[in-house]
Formats: sequence, C-alpha cells, structure tokens
Amino acid sequence: MATIQLKVTNASLTSIIVSPSSSTISLGGSEQFEIKGIFSDGSTETLVGATWTSSAPTVAAVNDSGLANSTGAGMAQISATLNGVTGSANLTVQ
Repeated sequence: MATIQLKVTNASLTSIIVSPSSSTISLGGSEQFEIKGIFSDGSTETLVGATWTSSAPTVAAVNDSGLANSTGAGMAQISATLNGVTGSANLTVQ
C-alpha cells in the first residue's frame, strides 16, 4: 500500500478590490467604500477589519468602516490594507 502525504494550507490574500473603484461626490457628501479579497486559490470574499486611509485628508477623511466624508474640494486616493495587501480607489470631491 502506498502512502501519500498531503499538506493542506489556508488560501492567502493576494489582492484587494475596492468598490466603487472611482467616485465623484459633492462637497459635504460621503461615499461608502467596500472591499473584496481575492485569494491564492481563486476564491473571493467580502472583507472586514481593514485599515482605511486617505491620501489627502484635506479632501476626504475615511473611517474604520470605509465611509469617506468630504472635507474639501479635490481628489484623494482611498486605500484599504489588510494582512499587508492594499487596494485603492479614487475619490473626487467637487
């Protein structure tokens, strides 16, 4: 009888997709961003617990749940990072 060793590992997060990928809002407005993860086994899953950041806090501030609130006119990149993987979206405030 032959013996086969099988090592099972968890799929790892390979990329993050932020949606919407691009949005335009009015000054005083907000946009709720969401993220999906793509894993090494090809599966996708809605993610929670990411660290959210704004490249331009004077244009938009983003909270822990991905809600971006406008703070001034311009453009900001909204990013979500989880397990060392980052995804981004563009937000324009008019």
